[in-house]
Amino acid sequence: MTQIILDQPHTHAGQPYEKGAELDVPQHDAEYLVTAGVARFKQGLQRRAPKNDPPESEASAVAGEPAAAMESTETDAPSPTTD
Repeated sequence: MTQIILDQPHTHAGQPYEKGAELDVPQHDAEYLVTAGVARFKQGLQRRAPKNDPPESEASAVAGEPAAAMESTETDAPSPTTD
């Protein structure tokens, strides 16, 4: 469960809640409500990374630069043959 604070009145699971109410909801519900602007995560809590983001170890150290495994060098290219 994930703790959120409502930024506007909202009905959750059939129960009406006022602005400022603190709720404990499933992670996917919390992410939806925060994305929709209805709530915010309780201080100190953050949204988990989306599943399609690569782990930090696979990300480039400098933004905009390719990861080392993706770099190519001249030795990677096939050598031309002459007949």
